[in-house]
Amino acid sequence: MVAFLPHSLRRAYDAQGRLRARSVRVKLSSVICFLGLAMTGCVSQPSESVMLTSPKYSLEQTEKLQFLDPDLADDITSTGIQHSVLADGRLQVVVNIRNRANRRYPVQLSAIFRDNQGFATGDETPWQRVAIAENSTEAVRFISTQTTAKNFTVRVKAAR
Repeated sequence: MVAFLPHSLRRAYDAQGRLRARSVRVKLSSVICFLGLAMTGCVSQPSESVMLTSPKYSLEQTEKLQFLDPDLADDITSTGIQHSVLADGRLQVVVNIRNRANRRYPVQLSAIFRDNQGFATGDETPWQRVAIAENSTEAVRFISTQTTAKNFTVRVKAAR
């Protein structure tokens, strides 16, 4: 049996074909060292963390799309929000709402328009009911009634 092994492995066996204890210890310690090095991985120094959002602004002022029902965000997403200023100075917002569920999903949407400083202008659209077909996208349009609107928040809730 030993005669068919390569020369490097033949030295690990004695004349009777038994594994030498020393070679087993060497191989075992080599494997333990390798596993120890592999499990430690790379260690890096902790870096200074950068705050991505400012605590002085609330989530409602910074988010363009707000889900009022927490479970709604699992099935409904936005594929994009476009906004533009019309010729008369009013703000127009178009929200693309996508249904990821395998069933028809009725939702209601409304927009709150805000000025440059983030304060509500009192211009709030009525709730629009939209029934989104399964795995499809619908575009919903909102237009402000005042020219002071420069920012917006679109709210989404499940239709009941």
